[in-house]
Amino acid sequence: MSVNKTKILPSLIDRLTDLNPRSSSEASAARAFSNKDLRSAVIRDLGWLLNTINAASTSGIPPECLAYESVLNYGLPPLSGIHVSDSDWAHVMDSLRASILRYEPRIAPKSLKLSLRGTESFNTTHNQLCIEIRGQLLAEPYPVDLLLVSHVDLETNQIVLDHNEGP
Repeated sequence: MSVNKTKILPSLIDRLTDLNPRSSSEASAARAFSNKDLRSAVIRDLGWLLNTINAASTSGIPPECLAYESVLNYGLPPLSGIHVSDSDWAHVMDSLRASILRYEPRIAPKSLKLSLRGTESFNTTHNQLCIEIRGQLLAEPYPVDLLLVSHVDLETNQIVLDHNEGP
């Protein structure tokens, strides 16, 4: 069976979303994802995750509280207000990696790699940076490679995922 024909069970949000509300039944093709569909869904969900400010940042949920590790704390700490030239990027990258691992189980944990791109030429004028996200999506019969470049605007707290550079 070819790679694009391999079917994968969609995520819960995709199963609950009715793309054809006028139809009383669902085609069997709509109940399964191809590798391309999986990749698109993960990119969409990562976009939502990376552009959501977590509850711990606004309500002060302590890390030792169980809610800190739950969906109640979905998202990232805010990045707005950080200046490119004087930040502890190791801490930011660790926080980003932890959030992706916690809320995106379709990425194989050991495969997830994050790296700052072009650190010698940060766009300090516009307070923006690029973070490369690499990993493998858990799929059958073998994993699907994922390469994304996130463009982070530290003034607006917006993260745009560029998936055209990936495989």
